[in-house]
Amino acid sequence: MRRLLLVAIFLIPLSCNLSTDSARPKNVVFFISDGCGQATFGLARGYKSVMEDNPVLFLDAHLKGAVITRADSAWVTDSAASATAYACAIKTYNGAIAVDRDTTAVETILEAAERAGFNTGIVSTATITHATPAAFSSHVPLRAMQAEIATQQIRQGIEVIMGGGRMFYMPLEDGEGRKDSLNVLQEAIDMGYHNVNNRDELLAASELPIIGLFTDGHMAYEIDRDKETEPSIAEMTRKALELLSDSGEPFFIMIEAGRIDHAGHANDPAAHLWDTLAYDEAWKVAIDFAMQDGETLVVG
Repeated sequence: MRRLLLVAIFLIPLSCNLSTDSARPKNVVFFISDGCGQATFGLARGYKSVMEDNPVLFLDAHLKGAVITRADSAWVTDSAASATAYACAIKTYNGAIAVDRDTTAVETILEAAERAGFNTGIVSTATITHATPAAFSSHVPLRAMQAEIATQQIRQGIEVIMGGGRMFYMPLEDGEGRKDSLNVLQEAIDMGYHNVNNRDELLAASELPIIGLFTDGHMAYEIDRDKETEPSIAEMTRKALELLSDSGEPFFIMIEAGRIDHAGHANDPAAHLWDTLAYDEAWKVAIDFAMQDGETLVVG
């Protein structure tokens, strides 16, 4: 599926007389709605029009423009090449994870933020080792190398890791999917990560760094989500921003609504719709946070 990123930029507080220095945001929240385009948002607006007599998404008020990316190797890009473009500001071939056409690693914005003393985070409703979060947090020549991606992610110093994909963090002897004997989740715990396994544990979490791998593979579509066990993308967003804000350090976080794309590939309009509405809720959480915080830029 062609990947279209709708870009909406919101810098607050708009009403303040900010100096040149103070106008620069302290924090950045970067949303990606994978596989999501104008038709997707049109579907969501149509549903809201019929069901709520209100055809407006929360993010509509903040939409400023749109861009279309393409890969270096093809007009139709995949999530790996497009996420690498966002993370590294380069064009590369389909399947590449934060490497250029010669498979040379290129520093990501997340790595640059860590190097500058920012706290960082990656959140996804897909596996956290999937193409989009991977391109911000690792370097491999092929997106399918999810075990290697997990190994790299945990050694980047990322303060917030939330999503699916436990199978790529744990070995076969523990009933999971790695072909080697590494237990990367245990390595994370040994490094000081607070491990949360379900929604209740996430909501109770109070310290960084945190890792939450809520499912073996991708998290459930929103329409199928067990609300007692799996957090929503809005809940993950709220907790991530709360913990990052409480740390007192500037931060950069990438939050992906990853399963919008999967529903599109599966020709599942109901799942496509509900994950889009869930993304809109997460967007509202971030904007509400930014309005209160006054120093946060939200891009999506």
